[in-house]
Amino acid sequence: MLFEFLVNNPPVVAFRLHTNDDIPVCTPEGCNLFQGFVDFVLTMHKRRLTLARNFQATDLVVLTVNGRHGYQILKEPSPGLDHETMTKDFKRLADILLHEYTLATNSSKNDPPFFSNLSNALRNIPADVLAKLESMERFNTFICNHIAFLPALSRSNLICNLMRVYRALSRSERGQFEKSIGEFDVETEDISWIPERGFMGIFSCESMG
Repeated sequence: MLFEFLVNNPPVVAFRLHTNDDIPVCTPEGCNLFQGFVDFVLTMHKRRLTLARNFQATDLVVLTVNGRHGYQILKEPSPGLDHETMTKDFKRLADILLHEYTLATNSSKNDPPFFSNLSNALRNIPADVLAKLESMERFNTFICNHIAFLPALSRSNLICNLMRVYRALSRSERGQFEKSIGEFDVETEDISWIPERGFMGIFSCESMG
């Protein structure tokens, strides 16, 4: 169950990289936990299914198979996905998970700075996200912003998730997707995830294949 996993694997402990650096870094367990449940909800939404907020913390389970964790919500989804039900799903997930993420410092602030943006993004899904590709740019930028604060392996996992989205787009949509990510890439020359920026090259190879 989720709570047993949280006891044995504290989800996210953020810490300072250097004395004068306030950027927090997430533990692999915390990154995988959050990404795993978000990916579960996204996969459900791609099938046009929703839980419409009808799940509790006790419905979130972490399965361990051959040493690897899997993340599931044990509630039967229903058809009829729209903006309202999509937002309800993400709001509920945020309510359950976000309070588990804290800073392991002496700071009076318990939440990593970037988690305020994360919380807002999960609770305020653009109304046209299902209908307009342009609205994906906001979500893409949100993802890229958070890549900067994750360890290399977790950044790679997020890049793989971006690739899943990319492969699901039509050829015409892929160009707009690349542009929205590429513009953010150019504007963040001083961010620590630059070594991972090669994923834009992967997009290009995919579009040629």
